[in-house]
Amino acid sequence: MGANMTAIIEWTHDSQCSATPSLIEARWDDDHLHGILFDTDKEYDFFAAVAGVRNRFGKQPLIELRGVPENLSSPAKFHFRTSDGVNAGWLHYSEIQKCLEHLVVPASNVGFELRFALGMMKQLVARLGDAHVRMVFDIFD
Repeated sequence: MGANMTAIIEWTHDSQCSATPSLIEARWDDDHLHGILFDTDKEYDFFAAVAGVRNRFGKQPLIELRGVPENLSSPAKFHFRTSDGVNAGWLHYSEIQKCLEHLVVPASNVGFELRFALGMMKQLVARLGDAHVRMVFDIFD
């Protein structure tokens, strides 16, 4: 049986964030939070890098699992109502890139869904800034 991941790309979006992408303090409140849910499976190198799941590299992940954040978008709330959250965490786009670099996982080693999701995050970061974009994930092994 393979491992799979449900992930939600979340971003804060209000006029202040949009007008000032360099704003450090992101407003992760329900009324300023949007998210898009996606699923992917068998992305073992990515799972190892961000959560230590299916890790064949012999190195610990750069960032330990943080669990489920307090404030969630509607899609994330819906998902985590029925999840045990054992392998749950969240990372900003820059942190994901550092985690992949830490385990030397090339971008070519991730599949279409994940490449698309990371590309979307990159676009959001370009518009809103890294502090305003995160991936909340739950990996089932």
